[in-house]
Amino acid sequence: MGDYNRYQYNDEDDSSEEEEPFDYPPPPPPYFYQNFTAINAERGMLPLPPPVPRRFTVFGERYDMMGPLVPPINQHKIPKLYGRYASMAHVRAQMKSLNASIMAC
Repeated sequence: MGDYNRYQYNDEDDSSEEEEPFDYPPPPPPYFYQNFTAINAERGMLPLPPPVPRRFTVFGERYDMMGPLVPPINQHKIPKLYGRYASMAHVRAQMKSLNASIMAC
């Protein structure tokens, strides 16, 4: 596991040296690849996957795996543009009319 720190991203601005965009040859894979052998697979001795983090951030948006992945629309302060339908027949009729409008274009 000591080799992993060698490949960490360096945040320092060192403009005196020009760096190539890619390392060639690529760095070796992490040490745990050695556990994935045919013999270990036959014996059922493959390592468990890492735990999934409960909370994470993607593009500045925070997500919680225990909560809804897509929050309800009323939490976004967006007005609801439709009401409750009396039956699925009404929804089906609306969908057919929308489809006919699209096909007419």
